[in-house]
Amino acid sequence: MPEFEFQAEGLTEDQLERSGRRDRRSRSYRNGPQSSGISKISIGSVSTAAAFKTMVVLVALYLISHPAPRIDPAQVRVDLPPGATSTDKVIKVRVADRVFQVSGTVADTKTKTIKLIENGRDRTVPVDQNGKFLERVALLTGSNRIQLTAGQFASKTINVTADIPQADIWTQLTWDGPGDIDLHLVLPNGQDCFYSTCEKPKVLDGAQLDFDNQVSYGPEHITMDHASPGHYVIRIVYYWADNPPRVVRWHLIVLLENGRIERRLTGTLDTVGRDEPVCSFDFSDSGQATIGCK
Repeated sequence: MPEFEFQAEGLTEDQLERSGRRDRRSRSYRNGPQSSGISKISIGSVSTAAAFKTMVVLVALYLISHPAPRIDPAQVRVDLPPGATSTDKVIKVRVADRVFQVSGTVADTKTKTIKLIENGRDRTVPVDQNGKFLERVALLTGSNRIQLTAGQFASKTINVTADIPQADIWTQLTWDGPGDIDLHLVLPNGQDCFYSTCEKPKVLDGAQLDFDNQVSYGPEHITMDHASPGHYVIRIVYYWADNPPRVVRWHLIVLLENGRIERRLTGTLDTVGRDEPVCSFDFSDSGQATIGCK
């Protein structure tokens, strides 16, 4: 069988069928009657192998034409955080705060935005006219990996070890472009955690908003170390926009039970003042979460 598969690879379906008939006749002549199912299995394996080879070639071509950004601190420089150590490619730091601030400079001052990659998730970060950026990252308990990319260049990787409690609820809202989109978390007791009630250093029944982004892109995070039993609702509000208002695409990440449950959602808001419930979930008395959004 392997010999037939090698010879048949690359033939058209019609040629394969003719080849299969010739093979069956040849086997019948040499060995007597044979089962026709063998040739069908061979043809199927040939088709699968050819498809796999095609996929591998396409992936290889994509990687060649889209090379991964290379680390070049001269092009994307990250300011060294207090207490951090640095090598040619990696910055290491240990912190005890849930919010970590990343700042630095891009060499090309024409750059308007860069990508921030945090724990495998990427988002857009604005750059000012001097090439400077400043961004906050809501950390997860333990190891966190952060990197910034600008075109074909990347910053050093920042490995942040966060000595913080595990979070029952971790949410992140980002959006595309300028505007003020607000993240709300309605608690089981009916209280609403948002910029007016729970922005750091305020805390509302254990829930806290890290900061209120009023300019562009986000992010906004609401976290809760210990979730009370009951029903929770996440709402997104289109608070402000440039004149005239535009349709804004938003992106939401929800992590429950320290990341055991994860949901990623996206949608649009088209009118200033629009208030949409986008996700709901529940916590039981034993601390187990069930989520209703997909």
